[in-house]
Amino acid sequence: MKIARLAAAVALSAVALTMPAFAQNGQGMSRYLIQYQPANEQALKEAIALNGGSVAFDYSALINGLAADLSPDGIKAVRTSGLATRIEDDAVRTLHALPAGFPIAFPEFVGWGVDRVQGDVVWSVGPNLGVADNGVAAPDVAAGSVTGAGVVVGVLDSGIDYNHPDLAANILDLRADGVIRDFLDGDADPTDSANNGHGTSTSSVIASVDNSVGVIGVAPGAKISPYRVCNVNCPLSAIIGGLVQAVVDGVDVINMSFGGPAGFNLEASAIQAANAAGVVLVASAGNDASQKPSFPAAYDTVLAVGATAINDAAASFTNTGGWVDVTGPGVAIPAATCQGCGLAAFVNEVTPTPQSFQANGMTGSAVATVLNTEILDVGLACIALPAGSLAGKVALIVRGTCTFATKVGNAEGAGAVGSIVFNNAAGNFFGTLGAFTSAGPAVSLSQADGQTLAGEIAGGTTSVDVGVVAVDYGLVSGTSFSGPHVAGVAALVKSVDPTLSPIEVRKIIETTAEPLGAQVIFGAGMVRADNAVNAAQ
Repeated sequence: MKIARLAAAVALSAVALTMPAFAQNGQGMSRYLIQYQPANEQALKEAIALNGGSVAFDYSALINGLAADLSPDGIKAVRTSGLATRIEDDAVRTLHALPAGFPIAFPEFVGWGVDRVQGDVVWSVGPNLGVADNGVAAPDVAAGSVTGAGVVVGVLDSGIDYNHPDLAANILDLRADGVIRDFLDGDADPTDSANNGHGTSTSSVIASVDNSVGVIGVAPGAKISPYRVCNVNCPLSAIIGGLVQAVVDGVDVINMSFGGPAGFNLEASAIQAANAAGVVLVASAGNDASQKPSFPAAYDTVLAVGATAINDAAASFTNTGGWVDVTGPGVAIPAATCQGCGLAAFVNEVTPTPQSFQANGMTGSAVATVLNTEILDVGLACIALPAGSLAGKVALIVRGTCTFATKVGNAEGAGAVGSIVFNNAAGNFFGTLGAFTSAGPAVSLSQADGQTLAGEIAGGTTSVDVGVVAVDYGLVSGTSFSGPHVAGVAALVKSVDPTLSPIEVRKIIETTAEPLGAQVIFGAGMVRADNAVNAAQ
């Protein structure tokens, strides 16, 4: 069996899980989550309208609740009407990931995470992985094997790229029915219109198709039903809307790669109702390196998933604690992202010593390339550089003292057409320019590679190629991606026995996991698709 393993050191930034009130733009309106007794539903809706408000989302298909936009006076009137049993401010949860781009070319390969959970063992990868025979792609998934066929996984996330070649065939496209599935824009099209890429990547880990390029998901025969509830932040009103609609649509599994502190009553009600409706619920544990419970993962009816690196060590960022159920691969996971949303970078020395260096594109870098261009060493570049001193040249900059945006901005202010920032400690890093967008390519190098270039420059004129290019795949890290490994395994289990209840699926996944160490860190251990499928048969 030919298994291509791809791993890289990816620096993770812990995502702050704050829960601010979700204010609406204009008219002084704010959004609220409101529960009610069934007999009061119509009267409550009338009271909302009479007080200048509007119902944003109606959750009555699953629970006795709604989301409404109301002014301060309007919400006071509703509170005193006696028609609501509970009113909560809307709030946001956050995605659990930091992506970084890389280019993928032929042939297709099994990512290390899918290999580690033994997904490929379940669907029997053949010996000719990704090899084309007379122009026809060789199958990688054995006919008749367990692939998740017949199972629908609802992905509550940032939307999806419906046209991505590694996912298109497995996306359940319901857009024509006009039902709201984008709970940010309030329309029927959960396309990733913000080019976030997160939802495409989580879906890719679950169910990327078996074709001749890219990657294969844990359950390559499962279908994905997308619900757009996040950009970077995920309003609770949108999350609950996605949960309700996913249940109405009849999905079998729901993946939620976001979280935040403290449970909310209406959210808890929706989670409980989805579980009662027979849906297996999976959520990422979070990236705070904390034992504090993150929700929705910490709800009892949700499989909470922590993350490991390729060496089975707990990921540096993963949340832990007795509330974490199982663990999945979550560092440097190769996955599809929205087409053109990933960033791949390169640095090649042209003269005097032709050689290539491993580069990372900085978040905020322009997608641009400069070729055979002289490079100058400008040190820290934390103060303004002489005007024109870098005109038409590439700047080599050392990390430290000031922000990357300041460094790149100063270099471009002096005329630089590209910027390379090398580390001030061993290894490479992933940097961000924040709100600044560079005019030319802005990339990072390791300390050793930067010092090599600095030495060449000190010895005489040196020229380089530098580029940041848009790609369709990414190396993604975070519990956002350990969760989808488990959702994929749940899909495999449900495809073996569709009659299994959520609690039975959860029990199978937990009891067949491979122990890795302390339960407080790894839960029951690494999820194992082969063991789980065998137990379900």
